[in-house]
Amino acid sequence: MLHRLSKIISGILKDLYGIKRLNIDKQVDVIQKYDNQLVEWRREICDFLDLSNPDVMITVFRRQHTVLQLAFSHAMILLHRPALLRKTTTLPENHDSQVNPLQAKLSSSVSKCMDAAGKIVSKLRELSEKKQMYQAFWVRTQHLVR
Repeated sequence: MLHRLSKIISGILKDLYGIKRLNIDKQVDVIQKYDNQLVEWRREICDFLDLSNPDVMITVFRRQHTVLQLAFSHAMILLHRPALLRKTTTLPENHDSQVNPLQAKLSSSVSKCMDAAGKIVSKLRELSEKKQMYQAFWVRTQHLVR
């Protein structure tokens, strides 16, 4: 499961965040390609990720459930984050009533990025309220704050 997700993330980093900057059309194509792969990856394990009550699982599976949910959301942010800046800085305003297809794709990408960020915040809030924050989630920085 995680191996395939890491391969998708590796492709995102290589194709979207490489040295050569992509033009807007190519960037949208790359985002769509990897979005489809991420959605397919999640669909394959949706029975596990969409459990209505993960609290009934033993701790190791509950942690795996949480990690996979957070990893998927982080991958979605990584993929769709470039659209946040592109949307407002590189596209001219379209004043006619028909929406530019490129603007629509970038708006969708921004929505997916924000949705993924919201899911992470919700999950962390839930874990905090249930006092289930695992020590491995946070790096201890006490020695840095002297």
